Amino acid sequence: RLVQPGDTLVLLPGTYNETYYGLVSGLPGRPITLKAQQPGTVIFDGSDFLRPGALHLYNCDHCVIDGLIIRSYSNKTFASRAAQEYGQLQAFACSNLTIRNCVFSGFGVYQYLITLKCCSEVLIENNVFADGVNSITGTGNGNLSILRNTFFVPSIYHFTFSNPAAGAKITVRHNLFLAQIAQKALDKVGRCLINGEVTLDFDANAWYFPPEDTMRYVGLEGQFPPEDCEFPAGLARVRKATGQEKNGRELTEFSFRDHPFINPMDTEKYSREVAIPFSEGKILPTLDYFATTLSDVGAQPLSQ
Repeated sequence: RLVQPGDTLVLLPGTYNETYYGLVSGLPGRPITLKAQQPGTVIFDGSDFLRPGALHLYNCDHCVIDGLIIRSYSNKTFASRAAQEYGQLQAFACSNLTIRNCVFSGFGVYQYLITLKCCSEVLIENNVFADGVNSITGTGNGNLSILRNTFFVPSIYHFTFSNPAAGAKITVRHNLFLAQIAQKALDKVGRCLINGEVTLDFDANAWYFPPEDTMRYVGLEGQFPPEDCEFPAGLARVRKATGQEKNGRELTEFSFRDHPFINPMDTEKYSREVAIPFSEGKILPTLDYFATTLSDVGAQPLSQ
């Protein structure tokens, strides 16, 4: 039968080389849920398959995506030439959408991880975003909440939002932001960009900047630091210029719970020990792999 409001689609452990198209809406209190039977065991893998994304949601209201691993879907060049959008999860004109307990891995491809267009009431909670060009990108959206996620070394931005809907509010709290690739950090490219009038609640996040990143430019004021930007910048600049991140903190050192954090400013070591093993599938990106000892910020493993 067709999926009905309140249904849960449970995916068995395995690797899925395909694209899920969501075309049916749930109802308030009766969402349609797509979830892994056991988080960390269901992998949407686009390796060697020319697909622009793993999940495409069109006009889907009251939907939940839960516990998936998504990696290695086709890059921007292919999608653009095929006249398609690109992003591992793409949502268009969706409302009351929840994305939680997932890992999005963009190693080895020029890929957005989540693309949102004209969506509203979106909750993105307890996910890991690893190495996407833009971890989350969107335009024309209404209210968005980005809570307790781990953003791991994006190629350019942790997130970018433009042309928000009138009256939109963006809430960004209790996230863990980990570095940026060496080229973009040294080029002083902002990590978080919001273009347009929006009510912003951006606070209580934690940031790790490698010592070599002397600017530590968060963004929120534009893609590049203004001419009067003081050195070093970091969260002091954010508070002074925007009034945001009053309770945020900078981490002077950082390590994962079960293994060290490889400094992306050491490009050769980072490529050898992180980027290449991830892109070749030798490391499985799970919530457990990205677990930290920090209980108040970042994605938390469900095994705790």
